[in-house]
Amino acid sequence: MRRIAEASGGSYFAADETNRLRLLFGGTSRRFEGENLTIVTQNTFITSGVKLTANPERANAVAVKPGADYQVATADGTPAIASWRFGLGRVVSLTAYDEDGTLGGLLEPPDSLVVTKSVNYAIGDPARTRTGVTAVADARVGRPTEFTYRGDSRPDAEGVTLRQVSEEQYRGEFTPQEPGFGELLDAEYAANYPVEYGSFGRSPELPAAVETTGGRTYDLDDGSRIAAQAKQQSTRVRTVEETWDWLAVLAALLVFVTEVVARRVQVYRGRSSLESGLP
Repeated sequence: MRRIAEASGGSYFAADETNRLRLLFGGTSRRFEGENLTIVTQNTFITSGVKLTANPERANAVAVKPGADYQVATADGTPAIASWRFGLGRVVSLTAYDEDGTLGGLLEPPDSLVVTKSVNYAIGDPARTRTGVTAVADARVGRPTEFTYRGDSRPDAEGVTLRQVSEEQYRGEFTPQEPGFGELLDAEYAANYPVEYGSFGRSPELPAAVETTGGRTYDLDDGSRIAAQAKQQSTRVRTVEETWDWLAVLAALLVFVTEVVARRVQVYRGRSSLESGLP
């Protein structure tokens, strides 16, 4: 029934989703009294996997335009998030806000996810027109690794199997033979050591090698040390050289002003007949 609804452009509601029915078709009883934001349209890009706990105190008085997707409503049924297509672009409207004019709880987990997904929906995929290898999964030596290729035709590559999954998009697999960086259809990837090597533990030679190169080693539970080191490394010291030439200039200016004042005083008191104040 869900697939039929999606194919026909309709809406699917489970038997216990009475709140969503009242929001969409409630008529005079459309105003829904709840405790926080309510997801109206389930399983869209914006609402999929989202959990809402925030309760914005205010929302702009708007109406969802025909053809738009009513994504999220406030506790009283006012549209909070809606989206629609505008030509080849996408538009997202976020109308709920707090008393202080900010998004309030919508900027804190878990509600912040809906804001992030709304922005990503509006922006779309900036690399959607890129050709070549667009994605490579985590690679390990001796294990098949999946990658995605976009192009007009199927590429030819030795040791790679490809299948077409959609128009101008192919999915393939390859198996790295050596650890380190490699190249696949002009794209660079990194292959880790075989997974079974992880059971051997850390090499006893690693600390010495790290110390020789000026690095540090951390254990899995050293998160605080890693954070402190990252903070320290992000701090930069800038040396500022200060000169005292301005003191000499200031002293010369004071001497000049003092001499001019003294000469004017000589003229004012009649001790000099010259306008310059000289005797």
